[in-house]
Amino acid sequence: MKWQKIGLLIILAVLLVATAISSIVEAACAEPINEVMSAEEFREATLSYTSSIPASAYGGEYLDEAGNLVINIKEGSFIPPITGVDAVSRERIMIQTVKYSLAELEAMKDALVPYMLDYDIASLDANEVTTTIDIELWEER
Repeated sequence: MKWQKIGLLIILAVLLVATAISSIVEAACAEPINEVMSAEEFREATLSYTSSIPASAYGGEYLDEAGNLVINIKEGSFIPPITGVDAVSRERIMIQTVKYSLAELEAMKDALVPYMLDYDIASLDANEVTTTIDIELWEER
């Protein structure tokens, strides 16, 4: 009888340990694998994404004050799904629709170049953040 109790206690202990190990393994497997990408991996993935956007729709990109990557896409254009980026990094990518593509802004800027001397324009820039043309004038000539 004494050996039966000891045997029963051993079996019970083994079952408890097995149940605990099984719970730990299940919990570990249930957690999504979500490694954060390196800066280089993130840049490669976003370059791959932005290069898939046609020039007629791509409005440029920039980092906002919070460090999020903002990708401008011209309104009315197809916005491809973001792939190849982990979930943590995907939360730091913002898609913003804008009125003009970067190519259109650059064309507008280029159209103003012949008038730079006539109007004392010091510099022209297609601004991806404001999606406008920045014009800087000479103070004195």
